[in-house]
Amino acid sequence: MLTAGVLLAAGALAACSESVANDPAAAQRAQAAYDAGVELKRLVLDAENTLVERCMAHKGFPQYDHEDGPPSTRPSFESPPLESAQLLGYGLDPRRRAVPDSKAAPTAWDKLPDDEKGRYTRAKFGDMDHDVITYDFGDGKVSSPRGGCVGETRIAIYGDLQEHMRMNWLVTNQFKAIQSEYLRNDADLSDALKQWSTCMVSREFRDLANPGDARTAAGEFYKGLRPEDGPGLDRAKEKEIRLAVADAQCADSTNLRATSQQARARALGDVLTRHEVDIIAWRDFMSKALAVAQEMLAKA
Repeated sequence: MLTAGVLLAAGALAACSESVANDPAAAQRAQAAYDAGVELKRLVLDAENTLVERCMAHKGFPQYDHEDGPPSTRPSFESPPLESAQLLGYGLDPRRRAVPDSKAAPTAWDKLPDDEKGRYTRAKFGDMDHDVITYDFGDGKVSSPRGGCVGETRIAIYGDLQEHMRMNWLVTNQFKAIQSEYLRNDADLSDALKQWSTCMVSREFRDLANPGDARTAAGEFYKGLRPEDGPGLDRAKEKEIRLAVADAQCADSTNLRATSQQARARALGDVLTRHEVDIIAWRDFMSKALAVAQEMLAKA
């Protein structure tokens, strides 16, 4: 099992010499390792879920279809294509979203008494208030249960669960933060955004530094409107489309999309090159975890 000393800290790697940065061969190796790691992680998670289900079944609990989290609603901060902007704006009109069926029959989980739900949760996750393994990433903490079927399965698969959380945080979160920092300092992108913002002012949309600000502003048009307020929603949609069209046209006239893509490619290449060792270590960690998980599945 890999130890903390094997995976170098991101801060230390960021201090590498400039000669290391933007090495196409190193970036390609790191990208290949990252792609392999993502697929390995998917397979490990599938195995983990199966093992947890078997553990819960062994404890006498059925599987409930209640635990899927809500879909991600994180918006894209890229300007929309002009064609879709003219038709849908940013697609924020709440009438485009499916309305939950209030008459839907309650699920088996819904019918469970609260004390039975609590018993199920404790069997699956253990004592999440006191018995957890935590990784402190500097600005906060992430935790994983030590007990219950989830905790027992993860410890069996990964061994050092804190190291597993550290590696995953580094690859899935910290790299994004590092890349964002590179983008904030990219001169070409900063210049293109200034041009885009000036273009938006010429179309009477002020105080917008980037397309993300425009999308956020469009969401405000719907604030406080009720689903039955058709005329109000229509007016909000008209405003949204007008803003989105201006956003798209300004992105076209300033070449913002291409500039953003080029800047992100440079940032990604730099991150991949500097953190090749980290990414390869994470891939190898997930490879070992998959071998353990497959062995556990075969024995079950």
